[in-house]
Amino acid sequence: MRLLTIVLAIAAGMTDTAAGQADCPPGSQCVREGPHVEVERLVGLFSEAIESQQMAEAEVLAKRIIEMSIRIDGRDSTGAAKALTMLAVVQHHQAQYLPAIRNYRAAIDTIETVEGMLSPELIRPLQGLGESEMALGELGAARDTFTRAVHVSHVNDGPNSLGQTDSLDAISETYRREGQLANALRTQDVALKIQERAFGSESPELIPALQSYADWMNRLRLPNRERNTHSRILDLKEEHFGKTDIALLPTLIELGVSVRKSGYALSEGELGPELGLSVDEGLDDDYVVRSVKPDYYLRRAMEIADEHPASDWRLATRTALEIGDYYSRVRRLVKARLAYEDAWDRLSGFPEGIRIRRGELEATRPLTRPFLPDYFENQSPVFRTVDTEGFEPASIEVLYDVSKLGKTVNIRIVESRPAGLDKIEEFLLDALKDQVHRPRMQDREIVDSTDLTFVYEFRIRASAE
Repeated sequence: MRLLTIVLAIAAGMTDTAAGQADCPPGSQCVREGPHVEVERLVGLFSEAIESQQMAEAEVLAKRIIEMSIRIDGRDSTGAAKALTMLAVVQHHQAQYLPAIRNYRAAIDTIETVEGMLSPELIRPLQGLGESEMALGELGAARDTFTRAVHVSHVNDGPNSLGQTDSLDAISETYRREGQLANALRTQDVALKIQERAFGSESPELIPALQSYADWMNRLRLPNRERNTHSRILDLKEEHFGKTDIALLPTLIELGVSVRKSGYALSEGELGPELGLSVDEGLDDDYVVRSVKPDYYLRRAMEIADEHPASDWRLATRTALEIGDYYSRVRRLVKARLAYEDAWDRLSGFPEGIRIRRGELEATRPLTRPFLPDYFENQSPVFRTVDTEGFEPASIEVLYDVSKLGKTVNIRIVESRPAGLDKIEEFLLDALKDQVHRPRMQDREIVDSTDLTFVYEFRIRASAE
């Protein structure tokens, strides 16, 4: 958990700061007394509160640590800045973004006063400030803040430091949310190049960076780049681990389920520019390195899951389910049924397997989700809205059935609040028709499911006349 890692690192730094407050001659043992001991005690309690997810308690403790740090060392001290950052991180986690921003800025001002405008201690509060700004939709301000964090990292650790990758990811996210896919892609290319220089382009240490890049290509809706990156990961894994190692399993599945027939919708988000979303074809690779049918990758994945000594029934079952889900999405229903029957057999005959079977196969599960906007104005969808003033909560409840083929059928409106949302109801019904489910099984047979409930919550506003 990123929050836990950040605040525990800061807390450890606070303890180190307190330990260094007493002036001890070199080589002598330093005994801490009075207020420094109390700071350490509060920091310990703060860490325990974070680890147990007691955020309200952690917030109270952080405020007490700030008070004591200021009382001991003054307002302009490293200890006070770290304590302010601890408080801001906890506030951000509780969605208290404005107080978090104030405390991040106070920490930054303090560090600049004590250590200068380029102190490496600025990186963590700058990153946190940018995240809070982004949470409030202030994407330009957030990008400037993250860019400054990258600059400080360059000055202190050099232009190829790995510590800047979090800030680069955040910069990419601001561009993605603004629809600037080319800039988001360029930023990810920079992040990958930095890691290639650090680890080497043929090193297995590069695999996590390549996986992160592939995940970003998925978010940027660049499927050929995503597949080509997974192909590169597979090459590295085969070279360093062999062609039957269990480490290949997730990559083989990714390559299998990402290969689709031309023209098939890659995800529910790719609905065209009329809904504010589109694929920028000019950014994607115009070829696929491994032009192999998905069955090849999925068959290899199942063989490894079945035969590798480190595998077990859980992993084999999960692999069978993922294969069945892929074939359901691309409407190869005979292969989907065979994969689900395989998973059913693996889970039958012992109590834990039957318990898992009940959740995985004896109930429907959505495999695709319709793109449903959060805002409507005059019953027309609104995308990338920033000004949310005047929007009121609304909801539509529907019942629907899922056929043996996994299709959503017999959709009917139960209730709309407020009444009179005819255009939005029609929009919702059209969107739900394309939703694909993992169908329900009973006694090893795929069966229909009826009277399933879905509640769509959104916000509406009528334009001023």
